[in-house]
Amino acid sequence: MSRKRAKCPRAGSLEALEPRVLLSGSVVISEFMAKNTGGLKDQDGDNSDWVELYNTGGSAVNLNNYYLTDDAANLTKWKFPD
Repeated sequence: MSRKRAKCPRAGSLEALEPRVLLSGSVVISEFMAKNTGGLKDQDGDNSDWVELYNTGGSAVNLNNYYLTDDAANLTKWKFPD
């Protein structure tokens, strides 16, 4: 008896990631929430998108002049505070 496997529309598909830049001091993105529709609320009570950074090193890290973006034409969209 022959079995046919149902095809999943995304099965076997890969999405290329954009280039990554390693931050100094071993800072990593440990969590993020995109399209937050019911998760954690921010200080204004909004369901904003968010990112959590984790410093894996033992020294403080200054993120001055580091940015996040979702727009290749605007690489300095969101600046980290000092």
